Amino acid sequence: MRKKLGLALGIATLAFALSSCWVLQAFSIADYTLTIGQTTKAKITVRPMGSDYAVTGYRQFLLVGVSAGAIGDDTDIGVSGARWGINGQFGGPLAMGVEDIASVLAPGDCAQSGLDFTDVSGHLWKGFATATNKNDQGKVGSKSVIDVTLKARSGADLGENYSIVAVVGGWHDDGDGTPEDSASTDDSYICWGIATGSVHVLNNAG
Repeated sequence: MRKKLGLALGIATLAFALSSCWVLQAFSIADYTLTIGQTTKAKITVRPMGSDYAVTGYRQFLLVGVSAGAIGDDTDIGVSGARWGINGQFGGPLAMGVEDIASVLAPGDCAQSGLDFTDVSGHLWKGFATATNKNDQGKVGSKSVIDVTLKARSGADLGENYSIVAVVGGWHDDGDGTPEDSASTDDSYICWGIATGSVHVLNNAG
């Protein structure tokens, strides 16, 4: 199935909220033109908002969405290997475990500045989270860089663009290590920011 990007998306970053402890500072994709089988890194930078906003009860999560023709189909762009703090800050570098956070977010769980995660449609999501809570310590002058690997799989459509959406936030886990609906459990979620970009799959001749 051809998976086309219906609307060209330039790289843009929207910072969510002035009431959270982290803010999304930057999002970039190292190589946005890929040949079949090639990998690249997407990098997401977050920084503390300030000492007045410091909280301690959140595991940090990353959601990466890739455009697809139908929800549930295998994506042509593989997403794997997320790492927190690859620049050595806030306990990093640390591998982030795969967590099914996207499926449990309800309207309002991940919404700031008039934008709600559940309004982002047409993407397949993969979620990752740190194994423990990460306190921002109010260190506004420091940052944590997260990276994740993107790969053009063998079935990717040559000459097509794929939308890449990154969402970062905090997950307050009730202690069982499983993301759950906040309406029926003690789990809760908050988003620090969302960003969009794209990758283009080249034909074999480049």
